[in-house]
Amino acid sequence: PYPLHCRAPIPEHNEGESFNSGLYIQKYLSLWNGQKDTPILPNEVVYMDENLLAQNHEFFSTGSIVISPSEHRLAYTVDTTGNELYQLYVVDLINGTVLFESDPDKDGYLMEGVKWGWDDDTLFYAKPDEIERPYQVYRRDLLLGNEELLYEEDDLTSSVLFSF
Repeated sequence: PYPLHCRAPIPEHNEGESFNSGLYIQKYLSLWNGQKDTPILPNEVVYMDENLLAQNHEFFSTGSIVISPSEHRLAYTVDTTGNELYQLYVVDLINGTVLFESDPDKDGYLMEGVKWGWDDDTLFYAKPDEIERPYQVYRRDLLLGNEELLYEEDDLTSSVLFSF
């Protein structure tokens, strides 16, 4: 019941020739045999299978799903409580290893959104307070393994708007 997240390389085309992704995808959709295990596009790979991630959870919902600037890493947030409070995961898309998994007991929960910085080692996200109001913005350095508070909204009538 959960989606598969897939990607495929842009096909090579002659210089001066425009690449229209809509027509390209339409061409391959018309050739697809309709089997869920058969790729639609040439060299397509599944980089995230939410069905596998949802196993052993009574509740499962993804928040953000974002690929890093180099396209070698995937950051995503998952809610397994139903309270719209999320854990952060970072996966190496080359070899499939989990590079980081937040621990709610140590790191606390996050709000839904996560954003990559200019490199593959920096992530930005917001955290909720005890009334689940987004009030803090953090930067996580995956290389150094630390988290830095960048901003905290102390006014209880306001919250942090973290846009993407």
